[in-house]
Amino acid sequence: MTPKSILYFLSGLLILFFIYHFPEFFNSFWLMAACKIGFLVVAFVLARLQGWKGLGGYGLGFTNKWAADLVKGLLTGLFFLHCLFCFHPTGL
Repeated sequence: MTPKSILYFLSGLLILFFIYHFPEFFNSFWLMAACKIGFLVVAFVLARLQGWKGLGGYGLGFTNKWAADLVKGLLTGLFFLHCLFCFHPTGL
């Protein structure tokens, strides 16, 4: 990475970190909701400014096999959830 790209990466990371964690200092549902939605908007803009194709820069872009990836992820999650309930010592 060049120093310029490292600077862009770190500044983007700090901006997103601030937006994500800012509402933790206040007890307001609406501020939390606005910051979480704003996080996605700012992440999209930052990715575009850094030369990525929207949220695809974070690995969240649609590809030709997105549906298969979604099903694999859901099945993996259900498998581990099943393991949690079946093999937990207290019998959740």
